[in-house]
Amino acid sequence: LSREAMILGAAAGTAVLSVLWMAATSPMLPTFLAERILPLRTALAVLSPPFLVGGLMGIALLSVTAQIMVYADTGRAFWSLRCTAPRFVGTVLLLMLAMAWWLRPGSVAGVLLAVASVLKLAVEIAVLKHADSDAERWTALRRTAALQRGPLRPLLLLRLFLGLLAGLALPFAVGTGALPPQWIAAALPLLLLGELAERALFFTSVSPDRMPGHPA
Repeated sequence: LSREAMILGAAAGTAVLSVLWMAATSPMLPTFLAERILPLRTALAVLSPPFLVGGLMGIALLSVTAQIMVYADTGRAFWSLRCTAPRFVGTVLLLMLAMAWWLRPGSVAGVLLAVASVLKLAVEIAVLKHADSDAERWTALRRTAALQRGPLRPLLLLRLFLGLLAGLALPFAVGTGALPPQWIAAALPLLLLGELAERALFFTSVSPDRMPGHPA
């Protein structure tokens, strides 16, 4: 795992720098702060060609791919490639869209955020269908579904609430004028909290080899 760890560390550092770069060059930056870092903003404005943005996205994609493969290699059904990839890629996409919506407010970014949020939540709750079975055999995904619908239900509800609030309700309310544009800034932290809740479910509801009290 050392190679994956190196990739993740490099990508994390690049992500921090890219966020600082986007924030420093954003027109949403308060005037008093923008004036104080005017030389930095001027210098950073030169570093904004498409190839730089593409490079940052490439590093982010490499990082996510490394994370996905780490968990897929465990062989657990809930951590398989088809279950993990949409979650991890979806997290990056949602946070990027929320950041873009905040730094460059507009209806397009809000609509894309809403669509991506609904699709990701649909992927996440798809595992719950495995709990609706009368078969005697408990599969790994059925045990995961039972955990999420049972002991982990409060965490699941919190995740769904945050995801729908930040990813769907806020874009809709701001887009229709029900809330002022200042509320856009709330989407990113709320989405981040929702994604942290999703990751908690990802780690705690992965099926053990056998659930106590249930047949294998």
